[in-house]
Amino acid sequence: MKGLRLENLDQGAPDERLATICRTALGPLNASRITVWRLDEEGRVVTPYLSITSDRDPADWPALPVIPIGDLPCYAAALDGTTSIVTGATRAEQVLLASTYAPSVRCRVLQHPRQVGMLTVEGADPAAGAPVLEVLAAAAGTWLETLAPEDAETDAADAALLQLLEAGVQACSPMEAAEALAAAAARALRLPTACAYLVDGAGIISEVATVGAGPGRNEELRASLIGRLAADSPVWRRAVEGPTPGPDLITDTRGAGRVRKNGVAQVLGLRSLAAIPLLSSDGPLGLVLCGDQAPRRYWRASDRARLGQLALEGTVVVDNARLRQAERYEASHDPLTGLLNRRAFSQEMDTALETAAAANDLVTVLVIDLDRFKQVNDQLGHQYGDELLTELAGRLRAALDDGDLLARMGGDEFAIALLSGRDGRPEEVAAGLYASIRRPVLLGSTPVQVTASIGMATFPGDGADLTGLLRAADLSMYVAKRAARPSGGHPRHSTCGRDRDARLLDDLRTALDRDDQLVLYFQPKVNLSSGEITGVEALVRWRHPDLGLLGADRIVPPLEAAGLVTELSDWVVPRALDQLRRWDADGLELSMSVNVSADDLANDLVARVVRWLGQAGIPGHRLVTELTEGALLPEESRTLSVLEELRALGVETSIDDFGTGYSSLAYLAALPVDELKIDRGLLRDDPRHRRILRGIIGVGHELGARIVAEGVETVEDLRWLRAAGCDQAQGFLLGRPAPAATLIDVLRAESGAARTPRSRSSRP
Repeated sequence: MKGLRLENLDQGAPDERLATICRTALGPLNASRITVWRLDEEGRVVTPYLSITSDRDPADWPALPVIPIGDLPCYAAALDGTTSIVTGATRAEQVLLASTYAPSVRCRVLQHPRQVGMLTVEGADPAAGAPVLEVLAAAAGTWLETLAPEDAETDAADAALLQLLEAGVQACSPMEAAEALAAAAARALRLPTACAYLVDGAGIISEVATVGAGPGRNEELRASLIGRLAADSPVWRRAVEGPTPGPDLITDTRGAGRVRKNGVAQVLGLRSLAAIPLLSSDGPLGLVLCGDQAPRRYWRASDRARLGQLALEGTVVVDNARLRQAERYEASHDPLTGLLNRRAFSQEMDTALETAAAANDLVTVLVIDLDRFKQVNDQLGHQYGDELLTELAGRLRAALDDGDLLARMGGDEFAIALLSGRDGRPEEVAAGLYASIRRPVLLGSTPVQVTASIGMATFPGDGADLTGLLRAADLSMYVAKRAARPSGGHPRHSTCGRDRDARLLDDLRTALDRDDQLVLYFQPKVNLSSGEITGVEALVRWRHPDLGLLGADRIVPPLEAAGLVTELSDWVVPRALDQLRRWDADGLELSMSVNVSADDLANDLVARVVRWLGQAGIPGHRLVTELTEGALLPEESRTLSVLEELRALGVETSIDDFGTGYSSLAYLAALPVDELKIDRGLLRDDPRHRRILRGIIGVGHELGARIVAEGVETVEDLRWLRAAGCDQAQGFLLGRPAPAATLIDVLRAESGAARTPRSRSSRP
């Protein structure tokens, strides 16, 4: 209505501001008197606050009575939410009000989240001026609200900002940040509805979250906003791109003429709207909007201040959430191809296999190895090798269903999990993958064609877990690669199952009988106090004639499955002790750690150790037998007996990969254990893992055990371990596994001398 402006509340003396609004409304309402009544905090009585008449001085109004709500039944109807406007009055009510005017209109004064008073308009035509009454009620309510102590509002705003910060600390994605922002905005301004949307680098709306939107409205809003250019919104342009970016406050969206169709205000039905941009040093991040479906709301200076503070804190929350999301993505994805990395693939597969086992479903794992990738790198350079991998990663992804998993396992090796195990699908997919890979790739101006070998393994038949499935798929791939039949458009893959395992086992038996395939590598163990190399760990490697150099993870499982792992120990330990004797001749007195299995414990390990030590002429205290926690658990009494006999020989016992098993501390305390080797998985720069490590070191020392950390690769980890009291360490930072001939120079140069992180990190 022309001349009736809420902004007038910012002008004049305190009481005169509201009086100006009421006086202006008398004419349009054809009213004789307008009275603003204030509801007490308990909601029991109304007290006259201000009364304006058309023919009397405003000073007359303080004489109006304080009236219990119970004495005003139709006024109570306006206050209890039954209706917003009540017309007519009983004679008793007119007497109580000392009113000579009829009819009378009463309008409740509502400010979320509570009613704060009542408005009476006497002598007015009930059918006229409803919009004016709405404006007048909003103005009166806003002003009455300002009379309340600010403490409650300040506490609510502070609580909302604290809640935002707490939620922001936990937010790991922009969507979670948007949800925290919307909730904080509604709470800080005590409004029923709020919305937050974020934009990407191109200014496109990417995430939308709402509070108080009502059933279905949130999805409707997401559908209307996500993917749209934020700059298309007039509210966005005013708040973000205006001369002074900041809160954009609209008191009545119906008359604003700048609310976008299918925008926040329209979808949520907001009549009053406030918007504040999230602005970072890199540009706008999004917009927070809050409002009310009720008629006009007056936005006070304190509202603006709270919105501004909300925007400052919200910008930090969004920035941090995006940083955490990027860190999480980088930790789980290959930086070159954007595919899952080995670690993330393993985590996803753990869940997938649990689901498949519960549903009695099949899961097929495919391993893909490119046949000519090394030639591309050597002939065209690593840049084109990277382009080839990126192109092929896109082709592989396009050939799979959305629910399938695809990962780059390293180098030119990819792994795929087909989570729909219907008959015939794995073969179909493998054929499609092979055909996609064979299509020429243009690298620069050179067309390049590569082929691939594909191995398959199916859960549960070929393996009960991912380790078993990958091992089976690798063997299948190597069989296919060894077959090397011409590629006539068909994939070279194999699912030979038992046949492939039998072939590898036969090859292993041959290697155990010969002296030219199995070799020993040795990795130094360093005393963290003195920096000296005090011992080495013997690690077996297999120079397979077709598959190249294989580690223990490829050698031990087939032998364990066949019950032949003790034959490997009979090959490794005597040769390791013989090498120790040779180092003795060079003046290098070291200890030798060797891995033994649960099968060794059950197969006369003590007698075999006595024989091995006697043949090499090495005293028992120079030998350390490493066992996993799992190897120690079965047949507890027998295990204890074997370890005690080994200790009687002077042979030490080490628990390998400590921290990954489930043995109890009580059981550990009962075992004659000399060393605990901390699993590398616990060596993370994470407060929780650091606390666990300190606990292990403390418990181990209380039990009289030496603590060794495996997998040390950074100077920071080394310094932390030394400060935490760890005794020894091994890892790439301190020395990679190497043959004895390669290691001898390092041992001569560094044994007995102080070692520095720089010298270790430079070792090949």
